[in-house]
Amino acid sequence: MATIDAASVYPPAHHVLRDLAFEVQPGRTINRAWLTTTDMMCNPNGRLHTGLLATMVDAICGGLAAVTAAPGWIATADLTMHVARPLEGDEFAAVARVRRAGRTTVVLEAEVHSDANIHDPIAIATATFSVLQRREQNPTLEAVQGDDQPRRAFVGSTNGFTEPAYGACSFRYLADGVVEVPVHDYILNSLGGVQGGILASLIDAATVHALGDGFETVDLYLTYLALAKQGPIRATPAITHRDSQRGAVSIEVHDTGAQRRNTVANCVGVRW
Repeated sequence: MATIDAASVYPPAHHVLRDLAFEVQPGRTINRAWLTTTDMMCNPNGRLHTGLLATMVDAICGGLAAVTAAPGWIATADLTMHVARPLEGDEFAAVARVRRAGRTTVVLEAEVHSDANIHDPIAIATATFSVLQRREQNPTLEAVQGDDQPRRAFVGSTNGFTEPAYGACSFRYLADGVVEVPVHDYILNSLGGVQGGILASLIDAATVHALGDGFETVDLYLTYLALAKQGPIRATPAITHRDSQRGAVSIEVHDTGAQRRNTVANCVGVRW
């Protein structure tokens, strides 16, 4: 089991959120982000991995949820993302807004646009975060005074991915569509569990692995049940429908070391 030292800066120097190399414009009521694609972020069809887009969306929604929940902290409870068109383009821009802020949960909505069509969203997401009591290891938030902050790198300097992104996360493809990942610092969140967006990426990988060549995930419905902290973390898919162009998959994610189910998901994949 890997852990992030409570005294260290999150994320650490070698971390997936750094290698995603996206930029943000943080705010108190709205968060914006821009992700520039590289070959290392793309699936065999040459398009951005759906899970990596979900990772960026989870990160900016989480940042805004944390500002909203302060002085408390947050954890992702569920994430839904719908992709309307193939994830083609050199840059994707996302904007997240709070839709409901309560004592126990914060609900956000995000839209994603491609540089090819800045007026019609290429993807829409919703995310719910549970409000938690702040812990010593939680990152310290910078003060955000308004929604007109300058655009900047999300977590500072990075060289980006130097190998295919899912390989950098150490995804292992097993029989029957199963995909698993060992727990290591590169993919952990500030609570010491696997980052929510990386669990979405693991589920994306299992969906495509189960459905077969040419498929891409277009709908993600994830419910997070518990932190994934020991590992290996295993995504096991069950195909509920498949034809030549479309498939539906139900997935359970287990922390095999803890013998506990951590996430459940329902996904749809298509051949564009």
